[in-house]
Amino acid sequence: MKNTNIIVFNEKYQKKLQKLGEFERDRYYCKHLSQHSYDVARVFYILILENNLPYSKDMAYTTAFLHDIGRADQYEKGIPHDQASYDFALEMLELTNYSEEEKELILEAILKHRGENEDSLSFSETFARADNLSRPCWDCPAEKDCYWSKERKNLRINY
Repeated sequence: MKNTNIIVFNEKYQKKLQKLGEFERDRYYCKHLSQHSYDVARVFYILILENNLPYSKDMAYTTAFLHDIGRADQYEKGIPHDQASYDFALEMLELTNYSEEEKELILEAILKHRGENEDSLSFSETFARADNLSRPCWDCPAEKDCYWSKERKNLRINY
């Protein structure tokens, strides 16, 4: 988890996470802080293992911790969070020893994580599925008011 720790404990990352926490302090709907990142990372890595995909645990966690960090810029500057997360990830990934191919996979997953999930085992599609599956909508007090469609919500434990 060397690369993930380099990023998560970087001063710029910590400042952005703190700012995101301030923006989401009173958010009624799902929050996008460290707990969400952990949940996504764990589900993503389970999917990687279950499907015998050739990706490391470090890649799974790095992607999860970077995918929503741009929400601070979305709240503050109106930049879509997937694009803001991608832009920030470009900078953070330079601090790591990931190969260029691994960086490209991580960046693509960040940029595409809001899209429609296809039934594919690609890195980005598996990540998008993990992001969606990480939400326990069935246990959420905001479920009835949530803008997610009924089909997208996790109203049953389904992996």
